[in-house]
Amino acid sequence: MNKEVGTAYYIAPEVINLHYTEKCDMWSIVVILYIMICGRPPFDGRNENEILQNVKGGSYDLSSKDWMATSPEVRDFVSKLMEYDYNKRMSAKEALDHVWIQKKVKTTFNVRQAETAMSNLKLFTATEKLK
Repeated sequence: MNKEVGTAYYIAPEVINLHYTEKCDMWSIVVILYIMICGRPPFDGRNENEILQNVKGGSYDLSSKDWMATSPEVRDFVSKLMEYDYNKRMSAKEALDHVWIQKKVKTTFNVRQAETAMSNLKLFTATEKLK
């Protein structure tokens, strides 16, 4: 694949460089998870160009208060899906087999966590409309 497509917040760095595989979708999925957990994107900026530059830089934070309240397994899951080198990034199959996903599948649904995730997504959407 070799066309730059996508939205700045969710685009994988390799898409910006016009050389990518289906693993770019795994990046986009984990960006949504990141927002659901902490209410903000991993790569932000004042405008689209600044966001894309931050995506290209590949530096994100898993040490904030929101992230310290999560399990080591979810932080591992996020870091393996937000791997800058798409050759090292987990595939969809590997993601489904990850210990965090397997634990979530086997445990009961946590309504409080789901409500917080939805609230964070709504807050992020509202913030973007305001910009």
